[in-house]
Amino acid sequence: MREKIRSIVTKGAILALLSPLMLAGGTASAQNGEVKPVPRPVAAPAVPSPEDGATMRRQEPYLKVVKKIRDRAEGGADTGYAGVELAADRAILWWRGTPPGEIRRIVRQAGVPVEVRGARYSKQELRAAAKELWRRAGMENGG
Repeated sequence: MREKIRSIVTKGAILALLSPLMLAGGTASAQNGEVKPVPRPVAAPAVPSPEDGATMRRQEPYLKVVKKIRDRAEGGADTGYAGVELAADRAILWWRGTPPGEIRRIVRQAGVPVEVRGARYSKQELRAAAKELWRRAGMENGG
């Protein structure tokens, strides 16, 4: 019984954590006993406001640095990489431990402010933990 409760709690926790990522691919409607798929609404192309356009232009140099860091880190530069993000006035690099020399060099030569913050877990560790949770729940790679 204890194992069954643990399994249910684990599956519930996994679903609660990952449910925003598991959006359904549409809905169905039933009329006169016949079930028909209802197509998803298609969003109109977004046209950025002048303010959004200005923000996007200001972020271009940061995006170049973020891409360079992400490409090097995810390409095997180190296992401490946890992620990068854009703030209004800087790029933020999350790293578990000390970034390797190649990553520190990119940060120094970025030409824009890059803040390095400590991460509790690396991206690799988080992926491994998620995979283990799915395995324990009896599902492979998210079911």
